[in-house]
Amino acid sequence: MNMTFTQLKDILRRIKQVHFEVSNICASEQQGTDRRTSLLVDFFCEWEDRLGMCLDTLEPEERKAFLNTWVQFAGMEEVEKALAAVREASANEPDRLVETALVLQKEIIKLLEYLAGRLKARDVRERLGALAEIERKAARDLGSAIVMERDA
Repeated sequence: MNMTFTQLKDILRRIKQVHFEVSNICASEQQGTDRRTSLLVDFFCEWEDRLGMCLDTLEPEERKAFLNTWVQFAGMEEVEKALAAVREASANEPDRLVETALVLQKEIIKLLEYLAGRLKARDVRERLGALAEIERKAARDLGSAIVMERDA
């Protein structure tokens, strides 16, 4: 799925679709007492809220310009590979599902950071960097919650 040119809104839409799919996979795989999958469902469902937080500070024209930014070679391959691993893990043990979902989130963060580093417009780079940081913090919080649940 390596497109030559695409817009940020399409990349963010695809990331949203990935989050939605993983949330559904985790929801369908919830193991009665394994709260970790429930934490994953919540985490992946909240993507739109986190994106909204990042974009809410923009004026309508700035938001439109940000979302319409053209990107060459978005590099979604690693995200797609990680998503495939989550799909495969969904039939396995909850530990594998948790592990692959966390790897997927790391790939999404790496993609956002990659885009932030490549784009020329400073405001776009900063906004993508902020979104990557929001995702990194959310992933850290999720990882901590999962460790606490596993150890409980």
